[in-house]
Amino acid sequence: MDDLVSRFTKFAKEISELQIKGKESQAIKEGGWTVAQVIHHIADATLMYLSRVMLVLSNDNPTLVPFDQDRLAGYGFSSDVPSIATIEIPFLQSLCNKFAMILQTHGIQEKKGYHPEIGEVTLRELASRCIEHNEHHLLQLKTALQ
Repeated sequence: MDDLVSRFTKFAKEISELQIKGKESQAIKEGGWTVAQVIHHIADATLMYLSRVMLVLSNDNPTLVPFDQDRLAGYGFSSDVPSIATIEIPFLQSLCNKFAMILQTHGIQEKKGYHPEIGEVTLRELASRCIEHNEHHLLQLKTALQ
């Protein structure tokens, strides 16, 4: 779990260091989401993953609910530019730091839940999927902002 803890901590630091001012409406790739949409998406997905972790911790083998990321991205708040620096990035940092704190708890990594699309999943696997997702988008952002 130490590797996951350090990855979440590193991500929280690196997302805050992105130089996005004035580039929030820039597409990260041709015809793709904007910088603002990607940051909102990462925050939304991290919140969903963290809520799944909390369900796993507070219930025995709970069913975890999927979410439609494209549908969520279609709402106006998912592309709001002014909230990126003041709400979304600090919120995302807090979520990642909370993940890091939870992952340091002894004996929880093998607790399980059931996801209808992927089957049985451990808390460790949920955390791993979340940080892999976040790191993937962070790399996209870094590349687009160069």
